[in-house]
Amino acid sequence: MASDKVNLSNNPLLFMNLLTAQHLFILADSHHFVLLERDPHKKKDHLRIVTRIEFDPEQYESQKRDNPGKSISRARGGHTAYDYSDLPALADRRYLSDACKSVEPIFQEGHFEDVVLIAEPKFMHEIKRHLSPTIRSKIKHEVHKNYAKLPIAELEQQLIHRQ
Repeated sequence: MASDKVNLSNNPLLFMNLLTAQHLFILADSHHFVLLERDPHKKKDHLRIVTRIEFDPEQYESQKRDNPGKSISRARGGHTAYDYSDLPALADRRYLSDACKSVEPIFQEGHFEDVVLIAEPKFMHEIKRHLSPTIRSKIKHEVHKNYAKLPIAELEQQLIHRQ
């Protein structure tokens, strides 16, 4: 069964067509999660921010644990088997999970047709995993690049004029 998702990474002409439709753009990386939409009243700089979900280091990075085997699990009577050596990655996952929960209400309120997902490949899977099944089914285009730190006007130019 062929997928009808399109990778826009190498096709700027397809992106230009997206600017004429009702798409919700999800722009994300480990510490940035921005939802964008097309502004129909502008002739240039078509994209505008719907919402931005900020990464709060105190909320996501403060959940530190002991090394494996040092904490006693009272429920099972043994030591923990969890390895928390990669705390930044765990914080990133928690942040993306929380941020993805905000997509569906915004998608429904904005009367969007499809979703365009723009993220670095290593976060693309994580984001899709945390999106609701409804939103995952609406992903029609994917851009496998990390553009989350670019200003919106530059992001649009990068997507349109990519070689």
